[in-house]
Amino acid sequence: MVSLRNVSKSYGKKVIFKDVSMDIDGGEPVVFMGSNGCGKSTLLRIIAGLLHCTTGEVVHLPEIKISYVPDRFPKLPFKVNDYLRHMGRIQKISDGDILKYMRTMFERLNIPEHIETQKIPHCSKGTIQKINIMQALITRPDLLILDEPFSGLDEDTVEVMVELLKNMEETHIVLSCHEKILAQRLAEKVFVFRKGAVVNEVFAY
Repeated sequence: MVSLRNVSKSYGKKVIFKDVSMDIDGGEPVVFMGSNGCGKSTLLRIIAGLLHCTTGEVVHLPEIKISYVPDRFPKLPFKVNDYLRHMGRIQKISDGDILKYMRTMFERLNIPEHIETQKIPHCSKGTIQKINIMQALITRPDLLILDEPFSGLDEDTVEVMVELLKNMEETHIVLSCHEKILAQRLAEKVFVFRKGAVVNEVFAY
């Protein structure tokens, strides 16, 4: 799906990480862990094709469909339904299918019906994060990249999201996560960021 070969990223003399190599192809989700500012978000954006690496190579399968959930979703001046309809139309999804998708996800993520016509900046942090996730899943991507997807979500919604991600058999998933317990539920192996290095580790039970 995606191969990284000796990927490094630096800004001037500051090295964010160096010589990262990995293959993202099937199996359980790939989870990145580490402290704030260690480079997790930067590497996710490189994998998504939104940022260039300083050295090394990133190879994607031809015509791969990638969806990205940023850690901070912009408070766009649109109504929720208008925004999701727009995102679906970009992918040439019919308005009828978009409406069905919204109804299903609103119920699954416990979003009140009135939120559909509410402007995004007027939504709560948790609701905005749910919209962030919905916009990424509407495309049925081959590769789903999520930057701290559980941030701002209530406990019940976190449980729904964990189960949703675990059951996305046709979608490859890469995400960053602070919560070790949640990471353990999603994958046995994680990539841990430490002082510019990215180390593949196995959870000890």
